Amino acid sequence: MRKYFSLTRTLFKNAAGMVADGKTKKMRVYLLYGFLAICFIPLLFMLYYMFQEAFKTMAPLQQSGSILAAGFHMTNLVTFLFSIFLIPGVFYFSKDSEILLSLPLKPQTILASKFSVCLLYEYVFTLIVFLPLIAGYLQNESVSILFYVFVVIIALTLPIYPLVLSSIISMLVMRFVPFFKNRDRFNMIGGILSVAFALSFSYFMNSSGMQQEDPSALVNLLIEGNNSLISMFAYLFPAVPFASHALISQDILQLGLYLLILIAALAVFLIMGKYFYFKGAIGFDETKSTRKVLNDVEMKKALT
Repeated sequence: MRKYFSLTRTLFKNAAGMVADGKTKKMRVYLLYGFLAICFIPLLFMLYYMFQEAFKTMAPLQQSGSILAAGFHMTNLVTFLFSIFLIPGVFYFSKDSEILLSLPLKPQTILASKFSVCLLYEYVFTLIVFLPLIAGYLQNESVSILFYVFVVIIALTLPIYPLVLSSIISMLVMRFVPFFKNRDRFNMIGGILSVAFALSFSYFMNSSGMQQEDPSALVNLLIEGNNSLISMFAYLFPAVPFASHALISQDILQLGLYLLILIAALAVFLIMGKYFYFKGAIGFDETKSTRKVLNDVEMKKALT
């Protein structure tokens, strides 16, 4: 555990130093972050208005929890899509990977530390959806002090499952598909696959998840109340319904089941990393190599 905390702290400092090295560069980074934060303000208000109206509409039907579940589901999906590119960059393509692989460290320790660094980055994308969602809920519902404790716990743990999912996919791809052991190829193919995944998931949710259900069953779920629609948001992220029920009723049992799913997912991720990470992390290059043979004149030009 000591190695994990030490390595995590070192990796995070290195990542921060790469984007803010020197006073001038640090000032530019701060200005860039400030500009991006200002650009996100309209999006935050738009999401807040959307969630507030949704809560207002569903509250009389006792289905406010379904909006929470939909928001958590959206947050997980955003985290998953962004982590598809973040995970390989941190796990495999970062410059410290070769150094870490040569040290007497277990693959679980390296993976856990790199995963923690990715988790810190993903909190930004999580909060963009999570904060307007909770603000809209508070505008329409009265809550207890325990609600805020549950909000903090869920906010800190919500990105874990989609990060684990994308990490496992990345490990399997890098281990068994050598074609992706090149950053340029991975970014190109990964972008295409991400768009295809988003479109496929949208189609699945609209056709298989909703439209192919018995309309009378959906109506019965709607009029049943008691947040019965929450169960519809367990297709890809099974922890979402438990998080929603835990937050609505401040149910410790539901929160425990939610955390248990995350712990199980992390355990599977670390066990798989023990067998797949080291073998998949060898033989990477930044760009495509042309393997061109240089003559004497070209060699002199390249060296001067």
